[in-house]
Parts: sequence; structure tokens; C-alpha cells
Amino acid sequence: MSDTPPLTIEELSAQVGVTVRNIRAYQAQGLIDAPERSGRVAHYDETHVARLELVRDLREQGFGLPAIERLLKWGEGIDPRELRAFADTLMHGIIEESPMVLEPGEVSDVWGDQLTPELVQRSIATGFLRLEDDGRFVVMSPTLRAHGRQLAALGVSFEEAVTVLETLHEHLDALAATFAELFQRNVSGPALAEADDRAQALAQVSAALDTMRPWATSAVNAAFRLALQRHSEAALEELLPAEAETD
Repeated sequence: MSDTPPLTIEELSAQVGVTVRNIRAYQAQGLIDAPERSGRVAHYDETHVARLELVRDLREQGFGLPAIERLLKWGEGIDPRELRAFADTLMHGIIEESPMVLEPGEVSDVWGDQLTPELVQRSIATGFLRLEDDGRFVVMSPTLRAHGRQLAALGVSFEEAVTVLETLHEHLDALAATFAELFQRNVSGPALAEADDRAQALAQVSAALDTMRPWATSAVNAAFRLALQRHSEAALEELLPAEAETD
């Protein structure tokens, strides 16, 4: 039995930095255990703190709730610190920037009244924006947001920018799925399915990820540069006449 005094939900919220509303939502989804109760007062202990910190960290790294739920169920009994380290490995080198949290009014500071509910929903569907339970928005890539500012300065409309995001999402998602399936089929699937020691299996998969991820990123970058060169040459041929005009 721990000597740590139990916490109310408000105290848990203050200690971990997660809103009371989100704590209740995570509890309803089974991401954290139900608290002990003394009459009408709920009490949380250090196990709730550790679990909630893990969920918080995974959310901050960009993990969606379904993925978090699957990871927690699979890793039941594994030290939360090891699960967090595994999650760090999954995202390390992929997400090189921290998501930006914006109040609802801040989302329109670039595009103004072009920011219609329909276009916001389309942005959310691409994964660029995430809507939190408390009404705030999370910009998953501040770099993309900065590029959006540049497009707006060039006169590109928000709808055109969202269309570009949708195109990127469609094609890059297909590329990512190809690499993920390759990795799962040859590395993570066999390692995790046959694991007697799940913590050791996580470490094995993490090491393999560190090897494969830079290769996948480099391959996509190199292939895109070749494609961009082909399209640039084609555009140049259309813009310039084949022969110089003579008098």
C-alpha cells in the first residue's frame, strides 16, 4: 500500500496537466482505471497519475485515442516508462516539432472569413488539425501552418491550400502505408506475435525502427525530387517556345 495521499480529480488534473473533462473522457474510454470512492468523492492514486501521464504524453506526441487504447491493452503489465520509451521511438525522427495548441479564435488569424466550418472539417480530416474536447485546436505541424501563411501571402485561398493538404494526405498516406505494411510483415508482426517477453520485443522493434525509418524518409525524399524535376522540365517546355522566333 502506498503512503501517497489520494488525490481528488481536481488535484489529479493540476498535477498532471490534463483537464478534468479529459480525465473523465479517458476514464469513460477505459484509458485510465476508475477511481476508488469514498461516498461521492473519487480518489486517485499514483497508478492513475502514471497512466494519465502516459496518455498525456502519447497525445502530445500525436497519437490518436484508438492507437493509445490498443497500445495500453497490448502493454498491460508493462512499466509505463517502457511504453513511453517505445512510443518515443515510434515518433522519434518523424515528428520533429511539437504540435501547437490554439484557441478557437486563433485559428482564423491567417485566413479570416475564408475559414468556413466545412473547410475546417476538411483540414481535420487530413490530420493537419485536431479538435480537442475542450474546443481548442491542435495544429499537428507548425511548419505546415507557417507554409500556409506563405501561401496566403501569395494570394492562395484557404480552399486551395486545403486541397493541397488533401492531396498530400492521400498520396503520402499511401506511401506511409506501404512502408508500415512492409515493416509489420517482416519485423514487428513476427517479433510481437512470438514474444515471450513483451518488453524485450518492444526493444527489438524499436531498434529495427531506428534503422528503417531514416531509409524510408530518404527514399521518399529522393523519389519526390526526381518527380519534381520531371514536372519542372515539362512545365518549362510548355512555357518556352521550341524555337526562337525570327524576324
